[in-house]
Amino acid sequence: MKRFIRFFVAFSLTLLVITVALFFVVTDSKPLVVNSSINGLNDAESVTKLLGQLQTSIYDRNNPHTITITKTQIDSLLAFAERAKPQFRGLAELTDHLTYVQASYQLPEIWLSRYVNLQVSFMPGQKIHIDQVQVGSATLRGDWALSLLVAAADWWTKSDIASYAAAQITKVSMSPELVSVSMKPLDGLLRQLNEIRNGLSVEQDTWLSQRTAYYIRFLARTSVNDLQIYEDTEPSLSVYLSAVMQEAIRSGEGAPEKENEAALLALTIFAGHHRFANFVGNVHSDPDRAPKPPHETRLFGRKDLSQHFIISAGLKLLSEKDVTAAIGEFKELMDRVLGGSGYSFVDLAADMAGVRFAQVAIDPLYAKQLQQQVAEMQGEGLFFPDTTDLPEGLSKTEFVKIFQDVNSPEYLALIAKIEQKLDGLPLYENL
Repeated sequence: MKRFIRFFVAFSLTLLVITVALFFVVTDSKPLVVNSSINGLNDAESVTKLLGQLQTSIYDRNNPHTITITKTQIDSLLAFAERAKPQFRGLAELTDHLTYVQASYQLPEIWLSRYVNLQVSFMPGQKIHIDQVQVGSATLRGDWALSLLVAAADWWTKSDIASYAAAQITKVSMSPELVSVSMKPLDGLLRQLNEIRNGLSVEQDTWLSQRTAYYIRFLARTSVNDLQIYEDTEPSLSVYLSAVMQEAIRSGEGAPEKENEAALLALTIFAGHHRFANFVGNVHSDPDRAPKPPHETRLFGRKDLSQHFIISAGLKLLSEKDVTAAIGEFKELMDRVLGGSGYSFVDLAADMAGVRFAQVAIDPLYAKQLQQQVAEMQGEGLFFPDTTDLPEGLSKTEFVKIFQDVNSPEYLALIAKIEQKLDGLPLYENL
């Protein structure tokens, strides 16, 4: 017995020493990337073209495509990442023969102010060709790193989807201005992704999936059986929000914050977009006939505000507050180009209102009170601010003339004004 104890203690100490040593190998005391990339947000609209290419490759899935990614687009995406996670810094450099990406992420203070520094270099070729990967002081050959990543993804998905995806790349070329990636038709890859989707959902929260499915069925029945709702061609989102919170109070099985989460996810899938269900689990008996409202919901008479609010609430439940806010802001920056709706602080306020609502709804301190107030509410003003004095439809030229960029005092002052509007809403004043 004493021998076993000595062995166990020695093994535990050895494991601890190896873990600590590995931690200091893969982290550094200083960041590799120091300068902020946030100025890349000034060209966020450039990403619109990239998204268009990706969308075309999915719709036209039976033909090969070449996706072109410009240096400006890469810088904008790195700026978005920094906006979403201020601890992140990123840098990309492109040449004719090599593209390398550097990133630094500051760990929480409890980790001794350490940084995870990553550098990956890519080379042109007839496939994905990673030259080298460096994490902290550890360096891996690119082919080894890629093989490990592919194997890990295949293992996690219990499939060969990552191996198959890597094989779809037929050519990578680059210059100081852009990287081009040629791909085989995506039909096979998209089919495989669809096949493993349910397998990935096994790890989801079963209770949450079941309760979300319950609230979706409730919303579908309510939208048809309640004639006042069914016959309203311009229904307010607040009607459905109130109804689902009444049901959460009546039939709740779990803690209020968990019921609120399921109810809000159900409303996001029902009135926002049915594909949110992919992140929750098997919530539809027939995915091809997902229920939705008989008429599109509105907030203050606008369909777009309802969509911004509920989708932002759903994103908040599935991610982090900063990430959700950055998504909304980045979308508005992309809308400044010709053909877009322009930068809208009204839309951004709707995004922020959705994030705030979801944040409070799943807070154990306030979840029950929110349930009761929303269930009894008489109008949208309980949870949605007056946005009539906020500018919208700004082109990039107009936006730059007034606000310069997203870090200017003028821009931040308007964001603070929206936050004050949210703070003053009856729902949050009464909590």
